[in-house]
Amino acid sequence: MGNEILQADAELLRALSEAVRDQSAVIAGIEMSGILADAAAARPGSASGSAAVRAGDPITARYRATSAMLTSMADAAQSSADSYDAVEVAFRNRLVTYQAPV
Repeated sequence: MGNEILQADAELLRALSEAVRDQSAVIAGIEMSGILADAAAARPGSASGSAAVRAGDPITARYRATSAMLTSMADAAQSSADSYDAVEVAFRNRLVTYQAPV
């Protein structure tokens, strides 16, 4: 074990942030209206057809909410990586001043 005070991999946190952000964008881009319209048209006047019509807004809202939660997670991972880097620099700078010859 080294002399590291904090044991975090900021680059892995950044990679996690990017991956989660990418998935958030994929989920945000899911469009249900065409699929549900096709389902409703295939069963006009039926209970399943009218359910398909009503389902569009709630499903879209949940996809958008999921995307927003993932974006928030990505932001937190990015912020953590930035914070770890800043703390590491601050500790390193402080350590240098303690080790400086008097």
